[in-house]
Amino acid sequence: MILTKTDVGHWLDSVAPGIGLTVLSRQAGFSRIRIIQQLAGDRVQAETIIKVARVLDLNPLEQLRSFKGHEDLENAGRRLN
Repeated sequence: MILTKTDVGHWLDSVAPGIGLTVLSRQAGFSRIRIIQQLAGDRVQAETIIKVARVLDLNPLEQLRSFKGHEDLENAGRRLN
């Protein structure tokens, strides 16, 4: 599942206002370069959203469902949070 820069930007503004990409990426366990490359390529991976959601103590599945076109995601038996 690939998400767009615009959608992820809006999501980050709503769930992590004022928290920079450097802080979020460090806490999520990946490099700032990784998220910048994904955003620049307009191809943010679901794994990135899951890791950031966990850092923010948010339910990753609910957060993924907040993206257009992903509202019908269901838990397939894997623990996401």
